[in-house]
Amino acid sequence: MRAFFLAILTGCVTTTPEAQNWEPQGIDAPPPGSLELSVKNMAPGHRSLLHVSGAEPGELVFAVASAAGPGVGACPAAMSGTCLDLIGLPKIIASGTAGPDGSATLTRRIPSTLPDSALVGVQAVVLRGAVEAATSSALDQPLSPPELPSLAWQWTDSYDGVHTITRRSWSSFGSVFEIVNVEEGRDSGSYIARNDDDNAYFPGLWSRFDWTVDADGQAWYCQQAYAEASYDDAAAFPAADDSDPATGGCGLPPFSFSWSPLFPVPFDFAGEYLDEWGTSHMIDSSSWATDWGLWHVTEVRPLDGWLVAQNDESNAYYPGLWSRFDWTVQPDGTYYCQTTFDSVSEAAAAAAEPPDASDPAAGGCGGFSWTNLTP
Repeated sequence: MRAFFLAILTGCVTTTPEAQNWEPQGIDAPPPGSLELSVKNMAPGHRSLLHVSGAEPGELVFAVASAAGPGVGACPAAMSGTCLDLIGLPKIIASGTAGPDGSATLTRRIPSTLPDSALVGVQAVVLRGAVEAATSSALDQPLSPPELPSLAWQWTDSYDGVHTITRRSWSSFGSVFEIVNVEEGRDSGSYIARNDDDNAYFPGLWSRFDWTVDADGQAWYCQQAYAEASYDDAAAFPAADDSDPATGGCGLPPFSFSWSPLFPVPFDFAGEYLDEWGTSHMIDSSSWATDWGLWHVTEVRPLDGWLVAQNDESNAYYPGLWSRFDWTVQPDGTYYCQTTFDSVSEAAAAAAEPPDASDPAAGGCGGFSWTNLTP
């Protein structure tokens, strides 16, 4: 029955389960077990971090979610009379083995196609054979982007490498690292990230990026760990020594190197413009404002020529949704295209297909020409 239960939650079984296995049976069900669940970074396009404690060492721990949210849920036979506190058809979103302290750290990438406004229910479950099952209380979890990390921008280093840092990832030298946790102070911090499965080096393993700003205002970073087996291993890895980043401290002795400097890419497109229809545009790293709307900028790619912004709640069209603006500088002028204006999440807007900039005056922007901007 355990295999049957897992198949139902993962959506692998297409036949309808027997009604008696799924009807709420809360009257006779024992109370939830002693598991504790905390969730962080639960947002569309992000890799979430789920921490479960209270299990027995070595137990297999599951994180179960339902788009329908918490409520009196099903009591599968595999859970030995214990019921889920999730309505709808819950699915397993992550699993892992509890360590010696009875805790497990689980991660799962949330689809970018889910809207920011969605609410989901999340619960931790341990199956203990035919005897019992343990659960946590179900969380009514909103999907909302985390705070912007301090280094969110495009940067270059002393080797002309480009580093693109967003809420979701740190990308450099053709590799992507999915950020799952950010710890920051005023002038230093660390990001724990999962190496993308398509990375050339150490795919699927874990990295830790430490950063600092010295007394002269220069930013430095160190990829202190890059091939750890788990999130917990990367988080526990000794921090890089930031006492003199220009000369050393990155790595563990005797293999210690200098940190790498980071130089912010200038946002040359920022400024005040008038478009060909007489509309004024005021653009900077935090907002794009026109006579008829306001967008709050959260992601800027100066080298790539685009940015992502959330539509202001007071906008007449698609308030609260997400837009992507692309721009290009041609011999005959500067042009922009609002590539998408109704994306359900920041990640979905960032992933939008770029417009054709080969002849912006004639077309390429969703079937129309790009809009000319005059400084």
